[in-house]
Amino acid sequence: IIAPCNDFKDSDNWRLYFDMGRESLGLKVPKLDRTDYVYAAIPTSPDGVPLLEYVSFPGGHYHHQVNDEGYLFNIGTIERASAIGDKQWDMELFFPAKLMRGFKAEVNRPFIFGSMWGDTDKINRELETIWPPQTKVDYYYFSRFANYSDMVLRGKDGAFGYRVTKSKVNKDESWTLKVYGIGADKAKQPQTFELMIEAKGATEAMARTWTVPVEFGKETTWYDIELGTAGLEGGIYQLSLKLHRDGTVVSTLDSPVEIRSYSHDEWTKNIEAGLVELKQSSEILGKKISALESKGYETAYLVSAKEVIDLFLAYLWNPQGDVKKKKYVSVSRQMKELKQIATQALAEADKPEKYAAKWRTVPQEMFMDSTPTEIREGMFWHHDRPIFMNGWVGSMGFPATMKKLGFNTLQADHNITAYIKSPIDKVIVNQSYIDQWNRGYDNAIKHGLYWSHTQPIFGYIEKFVRDHPKLGRCNGHFIPFCLETEETYQMLDLYYGKFFGELCSNQPNILSFCLMNEQEYSGGCEDFMRMYHQWLKDKYTTVEKLNGLWKTDYKSFDVIPRTNAHKSQGARFDWILFNRKRLTDSSERIFELARKHDPLKRPLHTKPMSHFWKDPTEVYAGVDREALAEMGDFIAYDGGPQPMHSDYIRSFDPDKLVYNSEAGFRFDKPEESYQGVWEEAAHGLAARILWVWSFPWGYWSNEGSSCRNPAGLLSASKAMLDTQRLAPEIHAVSRTPGQIAIMDSLVSRAFAFKENIDTMHDLYDTLHSCQTPVRFITEKQLRNGLYKQYRVIMVPAVRYLEADLIAPLQQFVKEGGKLLLIGDCFKLDQYGREINVPAELQSNTLAISSASWTDKDKRLQYFDKLLTKAGVQRPVRVEDGNGKLVDGIEVLWAVKDERPIVFLASFSENPQPVELTLKWNGQKTGGLDLITNEPVEETFRLKPFGVKLLDLSKK
Repeated sequence: IIAPCNDFKDSDNWRLYFDMGRESLGLKVPKLDRTDYVYAAIPTSPDGVPLLEYVSFPGGHYHHQVNDEGYLFNIGTIERASAIGDKQWDMELFFPAKLMRGFKAEVNRPFIFGSMWGDTDKINRELETIWPPQTKVDYYYFSRFANYSDMVLRGKDGAFGYRVTKSKVNKDESWTLKVYGIGADKAKQPQTFELMIEAKGATEAMARTWTVPVEFGKETTWYDIELGTAGLEGGIYQLSLKLHRDGTVVSTLDSPVEIRSYSHDEWTKNIEAGLVELKQSSEILGKKISALESKGYETAYLVSAKEVIDLFLAYLWNPQGDVKKKKYVSVSRQMKELKQIATQALAEADKPEKYAAKWRTVPQEMFMDSTPTEIREGMFWHHDRPIFMNGWVGSMGFPATMKKLGFNTLQADHNITAYIKSPIDKVIVNQSYIDQWNRGYDNAIKHGLYWSHTQPIFGYIEKFVRDHPKLGRCNGHFIPFCLETEETYQMLDLYYGKFFGELCSNQPNILSFCLMNEQEYSGGCEDFMRMYHQWLKDKYTTVEKLNGLWKTDYKSFDVIPRTNAHKSQGARFDWILFNRKRLTDSSERIFELARKHDPLKRPLHTKPMSHFWKDPTEVYAGVDREALAEMGDFIAYDGGPQPMHSDYIRSFDPDKLVYNSEAGFRFDKPEESYQGVWEEAAHGLAARILWVWSFPWGYWSNEGSSCRNPAGLLSASKAMLDTQRLAPEIHAVSRTPGQIAIMDSLVSRAFAFKENIDTMHDLYDTLHSCQTPVRFITEKQLRNGLYKQYRVIMVPAVRYLEADLIAPLQQFVKEGGKLLLIGDCFKLDQYGREINVPAELQSNTLAISSASWTDKDKRLQYFDKLLTKAGVQRPVRVEDGNGKLVDGIEVLWAVKDERPIVFLASFSENPQPVELTLKWNGQKTGGLDLITNEPVEETFRLKPFGVKLLDLSKK
């Protein structure tokens, strides 16, 4: 339903109801609860106030009040509300007049909405968004969920939307659209528009355009439009719509559509014939593998290729698979990839001296035996050899397959509700759950696989916890209960007593436990506020001192409200600090409970998400990564390959093991993902669990899932085998000390997020190509004098700074360090007061000119010269024909057993290979690529997303 949009000057309350197309999701019953979870982006008025006041959901009739910051969907604050579910609507958005009247409707305000995170009653997920989005990446992330409709609100011309109702057709059939809209409220007559529809093919070239006249008046008008495809070739196309009236009025996002190349029967016969051929190839490959094994050749790579072929022989005909769903183009692509895999594997099997010789031996130390593992130097060790832990989320039931694919560890979550339901002072035992757990553990042992970590999660809770008068008072992402009440710790004490004391006490091969997953927290109950008031008293002593710094006039500490959205900068920052302290203190207490109950005293850690480089919400979410790293035995996180994030968290303690327990892997981009595994290893990641949910390890509906990309699955397997084989060398590279650091400032992230983070990203991207390890230095490390280990500290637009940090920075410069300021730095403290920067510090800092900063090549050459002048040691140099460093080429190094080892990776946007020259200590040299066992000359080419690990002692 679409309501007219005027200038809102005299607007009343405004409501929109949405049918999210739940029937197309296969949800046939109208009785839904939070399983049908929907979100919307929030348009804002010019003064930044979100126009949306609440969102209502169906089924249980919940609604969520939008808070002061404009965030949406904290599950814990959803309350029972209007009975929109009884009216068969999926979502209601409420726009109150008091906010709408401040809205200037001349600017387009897109609404993006779609189904998101099913089964929320069980997993208690929530999504928070800020609108307008902070970065372009955020916008496209959310827009991908606009599966059913895109709507753009217009002040002058009304509103418009569409849905593709038939997107997959046979040759010469028509795609169909349902287009709907409403004219401007002030228009006396219906308005005529020209609707232009464009279809682009795989190469982005325009394939066809259609032009349709449409007329929209004061009432909603619907059009059914057919788009003829005669003459178009089979394949995937992207449809986009533009509505014209004296220029473009509305432009939509792209929607994918498909043309099948031939009839379903013809296609099925071709697939069946191809699968028979693949099965024959697999059988031949199996015989060749057996013959090679009998002669002592290494067959792990061939075994993994055969396993991929065999898996897809089953995947493609799975009831959820692409053949049954008539995914013509996708299946044809998969078949092509499988044939290439079979052809390559058979060719390698026929050349064992090249592809299966001793140089390619996969170490058996990567698998478990009776000798326990050690943890030291930021790595797992087995039989005195460093090994990576590589596994999958949800793989507990498939250890044999995991091992054949080159993975060596499993992972599993354990739910608190297996032991505790209601009331919280009683323990129950879900025996079937426990039996399944034990079978998974025994299977891992049987196949020689580690169980590198498990998560005793308390994020998935029963309704009784939310309804408890104290447990449900405060919450956060994956922390569904109040951390200020003793009942929480009593409940966890009971849970850990059973989990550690009974279930896991006889399972020593579980190597670690993640106690908190993706934790974020925002307190506010009476106990939280009492603690906050006491903390303020301890910090300021008198309310007069606080008022002077906050610029407020409170009569006492006890009347101070929540200050997370306070107009005073000092008040907001104090709230940030205290909320971080509460989550940190509570985490320490949870660690103590776990350690008390675990008789084997195994490593513990927590796992924040890695999005804090993109999203400012974490600043207010209580997460102090440095404190959590000090507290835990590991430093853990989740996310895709992000060298910047890896370098940041490793800077806390380079000797602590880094664990990514929800690692991203793009199975639809094999070369890029293969490089990402190497990149993570070179930056110190010791363990990764690939983030792929549900059998068989991925969503069938996701084009990028493991079960729809055989080449990607084999790429993952090869990456795991290669990094295990060369673990000693790549571990040595990751241990090279950093000589330069980027300064991190919580205050600037809080009050100048975009400027600070954008500058930090640009700075890191350049330093990434400067052929030296990059580290970060935190405010705490500066105060503790850890600046002494660096030759250069770079300050990325740190406009806000706690004033006491000027002294250690001044001492760093006095001792000969180079301090480089980029952008607007050291202007205001946490209270918004001007900082007095001593003249001595001002005269001894460096600054980069705007011309050098904005030009990427000039920026790279500037930093190259700066690091040389500062005495940063870089024994290896890889340069272009002009003797310059190349943007997008990373080079790291180590000396292991007197052998120079060099790691190279290409991130260049240039689609052509780059020609490079390699030098060691100023002399041109070549080496042996340990990944391929092929020689590399002193001048060589590196392809896009290419990776090399060179031993310069071998020519």
